Order: sequence, then C-alpha cells, then structure tokens
Amino acid sequence: MKNTLNTIVILIAGLRLLAQAPTYDLPDFRCSEIKNETIFESGYESEYLLAINDSTLLALPSKNEFFLSKEDLRNEFISDFGHIYYTDYGTFLVHSGGGVVLQYDGRSLTRVDDSFYHQNQYGGKSFEYNNELYLFAGHGLFTAKNILTKYDYNLKEWMLVPQSGKIPEFHPKSISARIGDKLFLLTFQSSILEKSSNLPMLVYSMDLREMKWELLGQVSLEFLKEIGDEFKKIFFDPTSNKLLIHTNKSRIIVDFIENNYSIIKAKYPLERAILLNHNNGQDFIAFYCDNKTQLEHQIISKKDYYALAQSPKLLFEYNLDVYYSVIFKFFISGLILFALFILLRELKIDNRIVLRLRNRSFIYKLKRLKIYDQLEVNFLVHLAEFDQMTFQELEDRISNKNDSMVTRAKNRDKFIRTLLSKSMAVFNLEPSQEPDILIICTFENDKRLKYYTLNPRYFKIM
Repeated sequence: MKNTLNTIVILIAGLRLLAQAPTYDLPDFRCSEIKNETIFESGYESEYLLAINDSTLLALPSKNEFFLSKEDLRNEFISDFGHIYYTDYGTFLVHSGGGVVLQYDGRSLTRVDDSFYHQNQYGGKSFEYNNELYLFAGHGLFTAKNILTKYDYNLKEWMLVPQSGKIPEFHPKSISARIGDKLFLLTFQSSILEKSSNLPMLVYSMDLREMKWELLGQVSLEFLKEIGDEFKKIFFDPTSNKLLIHTNKSRIIVDFIENNYSIIKAKYPLERAILLNHNNGQDFIAFYCDNKTQLEHQIISKKDYYALAQSPKLLFEYNLDVYYSVIFKFFISGLILFALFILLRELKIDNRIVLRLRNRSFIYKLKRLKIYDQLEVNFLVHLAEFDQMTFQELEDRISNKNDSMVTRAKNRDKFIRTLLSKSMAVFNLEPSQEPDILIICTFENDKRLKYYTLNPRYFKIM
C-alpha cells in the first residue's frame, strides 16, 4: 500500500512538471548574445522579442527577425528603445531618451514618428493611458526635468502635458506603475546628483484624469533597506496589479492598492530569471541563463509564484505629516492675517505716531511720515530707545564745538520748536493748544539737569 501511494505521488509530481515543461523551442545561443539583456513581451499572445544585435529583434517562438535600418537608428541601437507601450493599436517602442517611436504590429517593426532623438528623458517613467503614450521626467546630458510629455499620433511628435499638484522631482532610481486612473511612483527625495542610500524614499500618485500629483507618504525603513540601491529588473503584472522588483538581495512584490509589500525567496532558476506574462496572463514565463550561459526558460503559474511570498508588510506611512503641515500652514496664515488685520485696524484708529525702531520709520494712520530730517529722526529714535536725552546731549548733537553756551541754547530751542511745529502739523493741532508732545523732566538727584522724553499720548514705539 505504501509503495502504491509513493507511486501516485511521483506520478502526480511528474504530470505537474510536464504541464510546466518548456514549450518553446529556444534558439541555441548564449545569453551574452542578447544585447543588454533586452527581452520583453511583444504584446501578442505568448510572443517575446529579444535584441540579438545592434539593429535586430528576434521573435519567440517563431524566430522571425525584425530589422531596423541605419537611417532610422542613426547612431543608436535597437536595445536603446527601453520604453515599451501596449495599446489597441499595437506595441510601441520609444527610445530611452525620448523622441523616436517604433510600432510593432505582430508582422513588422516600423518607425512611425516625425520626431528626432530627444536625448533628454533618460530614466523617465513611461506609461500608457487610454491608448495614449506618456513619458514623465528624465534627464539629458546636463539637466534633469520633471516634465510630462505625450505622443500625438496625428502630429507624430511629442507634446508637453500640463501637470498640477505636488510634482515629484526626477530621480534616476525611481519606479512607476499605472493602475487604472492612477500612476504610482516610488522615488527618492533628491536631485540626480545625490546618493540614494542617504535619502528617504517617497510614494506619489497622479490622478490621470486631471494630471494632478499627490504625495502619499514615505516608505518604511524596512522596505528601504530591502530594496537597496540597485533594481535589476522591474515588471508589472496587469492581472494582479502588482509590481515585481528584482534587486540584488531579493524579489519584492509591491501592492500599491493594499499599501503593502512581500518578499519572495525564490530558488534557482527563478531567483535570477526575467519574469514575463504568459498564457493570457495566467502564468509567468521565466527566462534565465543556465550554468553554460545558454538561454533557458521555465513556466510557472502566477498562483504558485505568489504562494512563495512571505507575509506582507506595510509599504508606506500615509502622509499625515504633510496633511497636518498644510493644516498648520493654513492656521498660521490665518493667524498672521488676523494679527495683520488687528494691527492695521489699531494703526488706523490710533491717533499716535508709530515709531518703528527696526527700520527707523514713522507711521501715522497707515501713512509713512517723511517730514522729519535726519537729526530729528536720530533724536526721536534715541528717545524711543533710551527714554531720555539731556539738554546738553542734544546741544552736543546739533551745535559746533566752538559755539558759546548762549548759541548752544538757541540752537536747542530752535531745533525743538521746529520739531514740535512739524509734529503739531501731523496731529493738526493749533499752537494755542500748547501740546506737550515732548515732556521736559528733571533728575531727582540734581534738579538743575533737565532732559526730554516722549509723551506716550503722542508716540507709540514698535
């Protein structure tokens, strides 16, 4: 009985292996012959394209070759067309730096644009939405930019698309995925020149109906450590809406909708294989190099592959800090406006001259006074700062060294009369009212010494 059970188990295992056995007759060539490891879905059922030289793509399993002319390529290579779009009109390949567009319809590969090699959106994030081709951000030789461009089928040229919201800065080591009406972006908070390892990683989303960006939050430190600095391969599974990231450390499954990620500890050959959709998206096909550097493949159901995942962990903390900071900014702005309103109202109804020490200015009922000369300004500011100035100090300021006591006293009287006359004009006072705009005081320990001070009924110090 025991032998019978073992036989059944072995038979079931054998049938399963047969069901997942390679079904493609792969060409006999080494992985080094695939240019820049360029292998991707063609957009047609279970067909894949490989770059086998500078100008040729090979289709599997048909082994058909598609050649691009030197006139179309110029000084570029077919493996440089890294932006792949799948639409109802066919599959489009766009140069990694933007500009030139190729269309593959399952039978031919043709250049369809009237553009040129832009060379200014390397590292940009490409996505398809409503059969339109978009490319976000990128860098050229000297500059990085966070522009959004769209290919115009009629003009056969790329056009700028307006964006709004909190638009992310470009970083070459960023990852994107389009899910429904949302584009999700994992990116480091920095410019192109800064090292990723020392920077936080943020999660953004863009509502494609309005082209409006939003900062969702910051990824967890665990995720940041797990992902490291290098992403070897990135693949989006449209049937599960999950992003698969292959790093030097592990395989990571990112679920933006559920806000979590899982680690897959796959064994050889899956641990280093390139995963692509297969069998109407029900399975994965894993292309890999064997120990003889020959191109091989393995087919595995998505259900079995995802079963290898560990328990999910939180991807990012929602951006409550930004939310509260916005509320706080509005609150502070409101307080400032309120304080400004109160201040202006007070200044408007206050019948005093406001003396602002910071910029040595004089304001009366919201109007800036310019009637005082420099000596008068210095005198009033001194009184505001030190609360007093003796007769002798004032005479020293406005008289010459050789002036007599009588001349010094006359200079002082003339200075004060002029100052009071100007001040009374500000307050619209008559001389007969004899206003005490300046107060004359004496020191308690020496009644002979007199000094001036400001009358707080006429002056306010700020």
